[in-house]
Amino acid sequence: MPSIRYSTFPRTQSPPRFVEKIVGLFRASEHEIGTATRDKGLTSDEVLAVLRPSLVESGFHVEAGKRAEQKIRRPVFFGENATPSLQNETERRNRQARRSRL
Repeated sequence: MPSIRYSTFPRTQSPPRFVEKIVGLFRASEHEIGTATRDKGLTSDEVLAVLRPSLVESGFHVEAGKRAEQKIRRPVFFGENATPSLQNETERRNRQARRSRL
C-alpha cells in the first residue's frame, strides 16, 4: 500500500480525473516531503516550495509567498453589480478543476 493515501468526496462518485495526477505529483516528491523519516514534518510553505514547479506545470496557480502580491485571491460572494464582496486567499488553484485549498 502506498504511504500517501487520500479520499475524495462525495464517496458515491468516482474522483475527477485530475486527482490521480495530483496524487502522483505528491508521490513523486514523497522522499522530499514525507514525514516517515523526519522528527518533524515540513510546513505547508516548505511542501509547496517542493511541489510548486510540478503543480504549475500541471496547470495550477500556486502562491509564490506570503506578501499580498504573491497570494491568489478568489471571490467567494458577489454583491451588487457582480462586485466581489468577500474573497479568500488560496495557496493553490486549478482553473480546470475549479477547486481551491483555503
